[in-house]
Amino acid sequence: MSTQDPIPKEALKAHYSELHYLSLEWYEVNVSALKRQTNRNLWVQIQKSSLVHYQDGDVIFDENGIRVVVQIKSCDTLVLSPKDIIETGRICFEIGNQHIPIFFNDQGEVMAAYDGHLFGILQGGDFDMRIEERILHPSQMIKAYGNFF
Repeated sequence: MSTQDPIPKEALKAHYSELHYLSLEWYEVNVSALKRQTNRNLWVQIQKSSLVHYQDGDVIFDENGIRVVVQIKSCDTLVLSPKDIIETGRICFEIGNQHIPIFFNDQGEVMAAYDGHLFGILQGGDFDMRIEERILHPSQMIKAYGNFF
């Protein structure tokens, strides 16, 4: 089950006697097998197809008043604001050349999980770059053979 907008926590709490959040790192949303505890110490074992990608706010279990919701953790993120399409290409080349996933958002920012080596490379490119705490959403990740979300 996938939602475009995460359900407000207050609304969820009103309807479920046990609301659990399963915190995942951005890179774990693609893992096909995972065993982890929720914020309320419920053990959850996930086994899914590699074609299924969890989004922040996805409900992965909903039964007998117990609901488990995916919560993607924020991480240190390199955020770049390219001036034009040429600079976007240069930035993506440098990030891709390090085999690090590239993320785009609706504001035209290019993002990547913080990596010290990549940070040093991008500093030499005179880009508008900063480090921020962000959630890297799987739907914003650029895929080599097209985005199919």
